[in-house]
Amino acid sequence: MKKASFTFLLASSLFFACNNKQQVATQNVTSTDTISITKQNNDSLSCKEVQKRVEEIYSFICKHYNAYDNNVSYNTIVQKYCSDSWKLQAAQVDSIDAKNDDEIGLWDYDYWIQAQDNDKLSFKNVRVLSLKGNTAETELTLHNFNDFTIHLTMVKEHGNWFVDDLLSSKMKSSVRATQTEYIKSAELNDK
Repeated sequence: MKKASFTFLLASSLFFACNNKQQVATQNVTSTDTISITKQNNDSLSCKEVQKRVEEIYSFICKHYNAYDNNVSYNTIVQKYCSDSWKLQAAQVDSIDAKNDDEIGLWDYDYWIQAQDNDKLSFKNVRVLSLKGNTAETELTLHNFNDFTIHLTMVKEHGNWFVDDLLSSKMKSSVRATQTEYIKSAELNDK
């Protein structure tokens, strides 16, 4: 009987001790910890969302350019995949270029592929470098004759991610910065 009582007391003690540890562990989780874990999960989901969107954009570009689809130009990509502010700026550039139809215009090459021509376009290594609110910095390796890095700034608008700027290892300044300078120069020339 002593042995049975001892066994019962030991089992009860272990049960209560384990149960008490679970309560302590649960009590130590604060709402800040929960928010932090939720934010990490949301950031992880958002990073995957951004990465998927960049892959979608460059899959579209590679598919249509490799098929030499004349119905797809860099303007098609701007309208389909760029932010509202990029679209407005691109429209200003197109308007300036239209006034000077005897000249090439701002872009004498396709900035999406960093060339006038393409050969077996492909991309790899899409990475999200940073994510802050509705802005993400991303990077990928594009192959067009050789490999080079493309850096995209993405913004979330209308429930999806859109390209807000592009810079490659071949460029001195980004597309948006170049277009801004071009517009300022044209405005000064108009005065």
